[in-house]
Amino acid sequence: MLKYFRQQDVTSILGIKLGRLKYWDRIGLVQPSLRENHRIFYDFQDLVCLRTVNALIKKGIPATHLARGVRKITKRIPENKKVLTGIRILSIGRRVVASLGDHLIDGLSGQYLLNLDWGQVEGEIKEKIDNFQSTRDAQEWFLEGVRCNSNSSTHEDAMHAYRQAIRQDPHHIEAHINLGALYYLQRAFNDSKRCFEKALSSNPEHSRALYNLGNVSDELDDLQMAINYYERAATADPAFADAHYNLAAVAEKLGEKEKALKHWSIYLESDTTSLHAEIARKRIVALMGTPSDGN
Repeated sequence: MLKYFRQQDVTSILGIKLGRLKYWDRIGLVQPSLRENHRIFYDFQDLVCLRTVNALIKKGIPATHLARGVRKITKRIPENKKVLTGIRILSIGRRVVASLGDHLIDGLSGQYLLNLDWGQVEGEIKEKIDNFQSTRDAQEWFLEGVRCNSNSSTHEDAMHAYRQAIRQDPHHIEAHINLGALYYLQRAFNDSKRCFEKALSSNPEHSRALYNLGNVSDELDDLQMAINYYERAATADPAFADAHYNLAAVAEKLGEKEKALKHWSIYLESDTTSLHAEIARKRIVALMGTPSDGN
């Protein structure tokens, strides 16, 4: 299950209008758990609270009345920083109360009232999320993965989204490649390799899949296979500078001086100013001062 949900996702899952979500956020009634780069995201407990608040408002309890209750309850329980996640708000009649764990607390007196089981509400939200997830197509899942990809704390969510995209479309090349890249970051090289190979099975000349397989082969110390993949990547896309760079580096490891010189030089045709360019120039100078193979 996804860990975070955009406002647009929440409107689809719970049927709450976007304007109402923004209003509740503004008055401090239900605020999102995560704000990132001017975007906001709700977690599962936020959805439980939103569903509860929405039901109360439909019964005639004004949002401002609920918000006042939230503020009073928070003052009584100051150590709870995340108001509507650890504490859930509801009403009995016109009275605002909150649940802390399985207990209900009066918003004015702070006294415990009775026990409450939230299992049914949480089960309902999980079912709604499952239904929502089943309606997303492969590209929607892929874009969700890309969004989660930008932050290391949500990489697991990104991987889940890419897997869902692949389940919807087994030939989604970019989902295979991005999933493989995350496995690579985790140093799960065999899993990474399988993802890139699946991408390649859909397009044998995909330069990025070939390049990534070269990287994996290099990490697995299969240098001859790394050379093969980098050469194929450079052939598929002659302007793929990184393929030439890595090809030159591996060629040096294998003692293939002429091949290394060739690809260091090709790399410098597209990059003359970076640190990598400086390394390439130094390697050319070093190799030029080395006797040719067989001399």
